[in-house]
Amino acid sequence: MSETKEKKNKGNVLVVGGGVAGLNAALDLAAQGCHVDLVEKESDLGGTVAKLHRLYPLCSCCKVANRATLCKMHPNIRAWTQSSVARISGQAGAFHAVIAGPAGETSVQADAVVLALGVEPFNPQAYDTYAYAAYENVISSIELEWLQKPVGPFQGVPKRPSDGQPPKKVAWLQCVGSREINKCDAPYCSSVCCMYALKEAVQLKDALPEAETAIFFMDMRTHGKDYERYFEDAKHKGVRLVRSRIHSIEKAAGTEDLVLEYVDENGAKQSETFDLVVLSVGLRPSAELEELAKMLGVNLSEDHYVAVDTFKPCETNVAGVFVCGGATGPRDVHQSVVEAAAAAGKAAALMKGVSANGAVAEFRDVSGEAPSVGVVLSLCPSKLPAFEALVDPLAAFVKTLPGVTFVERLDLQDGAALGRLSERIKASGVNRFVYASCTPIMHQELVEGAMKEAGLNPSLYDFVDLRALGSTPVEMDRLQNLFRTAVLKARMLEPLHYAKVPVKKSALVVGGGLAGMQAALAFADMDVPVTLVEKKDRLGGHAHKVRSAWKGESVQDFLKAMIDKVLQNPKITVLTSAEVVGARGFAGNYISTVLQGGQKKEVEHGVVVLATGAHSIKPDEYAYGMHPEIYRWSDFTKKLIDDPAAFKSAQCGVFIQCVGSREPQRPYCSRLCCTFAVRSAIDLKTLNPDMDVYVLYREVRTFGERERIYKEAREKGVFFIRYDLDSKPQVSVENGRLKVLVTDPILGRPIALAPDFISLQTAIVPAEAADLAAYYKVSLNEDGFFAESPAKMRPVDGETEGVFFAGLALAPKAVEESLAEAWAVAGRAMRLLRQDVMLVGGAVAEVDADKCAVCLTCVRTCPFQIPFIDSPQGHAFIDPGLCQGCGMCVSECPGKAISYRRLSDDHIAVVARSLLGSAVN
Repeated sequence: MSETKEKKNKGNVLVVGGGVAGLNAALDLAAQGCHVDLVEKESDLGGTVAKLHRLYPLCSCCKVANRATLCKMHPNIRAWTQSSVARISGQAGAFHAVIAGPAGETSVQADAVVLALGVEPFNPQAYDTYAYAAYENVISSIELEWLQKPVGPFQGVPKRPSDGQPPKKVAWLQCVGSREINKCDAPYCSSVCCMYALKEAVQLKDALPEAETAIFFMDMRTHGKDYERYFEDAKHKGVRLVRSRIHSIEKAAGTEDLVLEYVDENGAKQSETFDLVVLSVGLRPSAELEELAKMLGVNLSEDHYVAVDTFKPCETNVAGVFVCGGATGPRDVHQSVVEAAAAAGKAAALMKGVSANGAVAEFRDVSGEAPSVGVVLSLCPSKLPAFEALVDPLAAFVKTLPGVTFVERLDLQDGAALGRLSERIKASGVNRFVYASCTPIMHQELVEGAMKEAGLNPSLYDFVDLRALGSTPVEMDRLQNLFRTAVLKARMLEPLHYAKVPVKKSALVVGGGLAGMQAALAFADMDVPVTLVEKKDRLGGHAHKVRSAWKGESVQDFLKAMIDKVLQNPKITVLTSAEVVGARGFAGNYISTVLQGGQKKEVEHGVVVLATGAHSIKPDEYAYGMHPEIYRWSDFTKKLIDDPAAFKSAQCGVFIQCVGSREPQRPYCSRLCCTFAVRSAIDLKTLNPDMDVYVLYREVRTFGERERIYKEAREKGVFFIRYDLDSKPQVSVENGRLKVLVTDPILGRPIALAPDFISLQTAIVPAEAADLAAYYKVSLNEDGFFAESPAKMRPVDGETEGVFFAGLALAPKAVEESLAEAWAVAGRAMRLLRQDVMLVGGAVAEVDADKCAVCLTCVRTCPFQIPFIDSPQGHAFIDPGLCQGCGMCVSECPGKAISYRRLSDDHIAVVARSLLGSAVN
């Protein structure tokens, strides 16, 4: 057994699991200066997500491939594939692990451990009545994803396994391996299945417009941000929804077609024939999790996921061992990435005394030198061996091009190769660089990093994308044109100016609710000074009206303790009755103006966290305001906080769901309302078992392990009655008494209830944030919540670097999710704050003041709202620290007053001639 000898000045972290959560945790840790050992049992990184066609709504799963590539090549990450943790022991700051892999066993040391083992799909063979193994045309949802991939067996057009024909009628059966205790011992909801079934059905209709699609379901749980819109769009595109759980699948006589028999919502028996049936399989914890947890002493939940304290997300019962993604329970990609960032932030905070100093490399001055171009070809395994025959003749051609100093084959497949690349650039003395590979965009950040290490300005770089090219000799002419053009572009490049700006190592948090306070405490744990701005006269925000978390833990006790911690922390400056009224600057160098008590003060900071919260609406329906016992849910729970026995003597209570949510004016799910109603119903029945409690709902969205409390509520005798938008419950006040009339879908007739109280689960709407969005150059979505950019892989980052979001300001969510986002924000922000100096500028738009006519075209065109008219100078100004380099203002400026030095008009003309095969010197 060998033993590694890693330097520990930056801190070592062992990340177990190379799926989407593990990849993101590893990259966030590496960016904070930690060394990471990333262990994955499969031969490739990426996990389950790498097997999918798309992520909601359109994003290709190649984003996961990008992160896998970065992990393989990052100098601070060592990826162990086809490997597992054979043994592990120790404690925080001193873990000792033995990794077993193809080369034998290797011993590694770690200061912290992150468990990111992910999930596995349920094997549907356990459902013998679905005949998964017997009927060819019964497939799993994971198998359909592969059929829908453009690189799959049918180029993205699914076909029936039995005869290779495109299906004309397809059914999805939901909850296969979820919400079931008889055949699979999985009483929980897998959270992702409803959404991926909708996505697959929409994609199938895109590929086969004439195909019929039907999803058989119990509750449609589209509870994520913008998921409800996707649900409605799917219905408009013709995806049929059937509320029924199918018992069995039969084969039509004499064919490979499949017959489903079911009872519809009207109680009538139906029979339909389908070409293809897709089983929407649920999620299971990784098979290795239990053994690894036992070695570490980590507690597991009753569903065999890692047990996590609601108020300490991503922490286990063992100090120094953190957890994220599917190891904590059924998670979608969005939540997995949030937890990955949070776990990385907590692991880095544990090692706050050993982070790197973030020094910036000096660039060699090449302005007076003739262009000297280095060219590197990097071939991935998919290009080998067929492309080998083209390498030597291609290299010989490139060597003849003007300005080329060297041409070399160097396959960048690990971090060591990047070191060799940096040394080659430095030793050769080249001042321009061209890199060719199948995935140059994925490698760009790392290649530019190698250039910086060699002292070469990263703007002096161009690439050739080999992915779409074949490996036959007939491709040589095209290859020569591409390389000739890339070398020509590189020769024309000018070194772009980067200004060194000191990073202000402090944070501003706007919003003093749970998310804002947790973010402030997280920064303080990392020795970062924080200014916390709260609009009201006290901290706590919306949490003052939240009695308990979904498992029943007291939010109020936690809130009081957190407020005390914030007020007593010397790293945190609290400004109550204050608001931000202006801001200027860019990532690492912001100055915000805060108004407090009629006085304005300027706060300097490197990053900003917008955690401005949300609130529940006041409805104009259900007789709200006409009777003192009709409450909004927030007022209902506040009454219970003030008087836990307030409703003990009630004989009947009614909860009405989706009040103002999932309607045209607010077409989104407020996410936490179903869990609140079910939790409250359980507590009321515990307080008074004789009380009749009714929950009037459209869908019960107790996703994930919350399904357990839905089951508990039914067992305690809580009544659940479903209603539709066209038959809402009717609430009236008659002689001072409450009356609710609702149509029971099972009885098919209205029933009258006489409750002592009514709780309306009203929609969650964001606090007004248009001004803040304008100050910090970020966007709001159409519902008024902050828009993260881009979705899935940067779920707490704003469009503008250095701006982050947490809590209800992003979307409705539960307490534990807000706390996880707060830690994720701190972890992501430390990637920037750990630097001493930032490079500002580079490939950005520049204004020629003499040509500017102050026509405002650039101001109106820029999607990021960066240009403005500098009144003293009398021309447009584009801040190089904020410019995103999209080039839209360059193309729109009528006076050609804005330039983009990497791609001028002259560059475009010369490149076009070169691509057409003309030799241009």
